[in-house]
Amino acid sequence: MAAKSDPQRRPVFYDLRNGRFLADPAIGSSYYPIPALTSGDAAIDLINTATSSVIAAARVVAASTTAAGVVRLSSAVDSASESTAATSQAVKTAYDLADSAGTAAASAVSTANLALSDASAAQATANTAIGDASAAQSTANAALPLAGGTMTGQLVLQEIKEKVYTLPASGSIALDPASGSVQGSVLTGAPTFTDSLEEGQSIVLMLEGGNSYVVTWPSVTWAGSGGNSAPTLTTKDVLIFWKVSTTLYGAYVGTYA
Repeated sequence: MAAKSDPQRRPVFYDLRNGRFLADPAIGSSYYPIPALTSGDAAIDLINTATSSVIAAARVVAASTTAAGVVRLSSAVDSASESTAATSQAVKTAYDLADSAGTAAASAVSTANLALSDASAAQATANTAIGDASAAQSTANAALPLAGGTMTGQLVLQEIKEKVYTLPASGSIALDPASGSVQGSVLTGAPTFTDSLEEGQSIVLMLEGGNSYVVTWPSVTWAGSGGNSAPTLTTKDVLIFWKVSTTLYGAYVGTYA
């Protein structure tokens, strides 16, 4: 028996178990002065009043995680409810969010891989630089120090420029190659030369005024046609000195203008 104002003439239901009429849930109670059929927890037996057919043993119960039943649809994507079911809209929203998150994650992975590649390239460059620096250090360690050292191989030089040093004019005068390999003195008084040579060192001495003052030499083994004797000096003389072991040798070269 549907209400006259209901154009679709939807039926009401009679609850045999509880003895009550219930309206079709599609129209609620707006057309009938009776409650609408809901998904309540109570089990009911219904008769369709429009057809008088009995809906045998129908159970209208709320669905749960352990039992089947009527469930309410929801479009929420942030609900933790276990008594509602997701609509297509909720599923699509969740899918879109997941897809967006997946795209962002893929972009982040790509950026991270690029950064990792750059870091790997930087590490390779750094390793190369370390290798080059190590090789340069090895070369530097093997090089002759500026302060001097011992060379064991053959040395080929296209040109050598020796240092020229001016000695004092009188008094104690050291013959020291560290001052220069070519040394000279214009005497103004009697000189006393001392030996500061090491084995293997030599100097060239240019001396002026040697014939005007008494010249005192260190212990020298003289080499020359006159035997082991000091030369007779003139106005300007050239002499050379060198040391072998602990012996200082000297030789008179000659005069110069």
